Amino acid sequence: MHLDFTPDSRIMAPLIKRKGNSMANEIKRVTRDQHQYFVAPDIDPVIELDPGDEVVVETVDCFSGAITSNDQVFNSVADVFEIVTGLNAVSGPIAVKGAEVGDVLKVEILDIKVGMVGGKAVTAVFKDFGGLCNPYTVVDEIGPDTKVCDVRDNVIEFPLRGKGMVELPVKPMIGTIWTAPAAERRMSYVYDVHNCGNVDCHELGAGRTILLPVRVQGGMLSLGDVHACMGHGEITGVAMETAGDVHLRVSVIKAKSSAYHICPQIECERTIGSVGCHFGRALDDNVRSAYRDMVHRLVEFHGFDRTDAYELLGQIGEVVVHQTLDDWNAVLVKMDRRFLV
Repeated sequence: MHLDFTPDSRIMAPLIKRKGNSMANEIKRVTRDQHQYFVAPDIDPVIELDPGDEVVVETVDCFSGAITSNDQVFNSVADVFEIVTGLNAVSGPIAVKGAEVGDVLKVEILDIKVGMVGGKAVTAVFKDFGGLCNPYTVVDEIGPDTKVCDVRDNVIEFPLRGKGMVELPVKPMIGTIWTAPAAERRMSYVYDVHNCGNVDCHELGAGRTILLPVRVQGGMLSLGDVHACMGHGEITGVAMETAGDVHLRVSVIKAKSSAYHICPQIECERTIGSVGCHFGRALDDNVRSAYRDMVHRLVEFHGFDRTDAYELLGQIGEVVVHQTLDDWNAVLVKMDRRFLV
């Protein structure tokens, strides 16, 4: 775990320059070695941003680069822990000046580059983890498997037994993103409705914005677990896991104007949405939680009658299922902005 940083390493973070302006803007960078396997209120920031600053966050894959060969197969998640320190490492935390408890961080995803270590993405099947373990198991019939795939020319080369190679389109996304919790330490591979976390949402790609609550001064943003692509529901529990470079713009929305209810919010030009992410709850419970959040948002911040809000969402609401696993059942409920009238 990379928890102890000298003042120099925090202050002298590498910079990149944005081209095309009369004055080149320096964009700060969080390096790949600046990561840990949990989030907590007492971890010092690795970097501090002014509101509106851009930053590139380098991430390791969810196995921290420990799986490099198809010959590395694992019967259980416990076997994986014999070669890794933890799962879903997050880079950061990043402090944002002026972010106070009750405010909201506005995190705009400008770009995600994948395959940044060795041009690879990895996926795997474990017998004791995934959506098709008991009582719907097919895992016992197929056994464990690992695929380390090349990422090139915006495709993933995915080998199939007896069928050769298929090319999967690269669709980069952030799997895990947190603000620091107010009290207890949380492992980075879980999530909660109060701070977000490992929600594996397909919508967390370039052109999307996620709104996260500030529970400690500075917000302390951390992220990682980048996916080169992932099927809806993440049925095996493992996407195309890869090292990424995530280009963000981070701003602060003050509490009085945040239009924030309870659930993390994901937005784009077309839609607004709420993430149902109570860890350990059933999928349908998180769907209901996100819909409830959307009803409250329409009433509190968009002037809807409560009955109208509920009825409207019943007709035009969209549900994006992130995960279908034992304790991981996060979902996004969203709606088209044109109905906000």
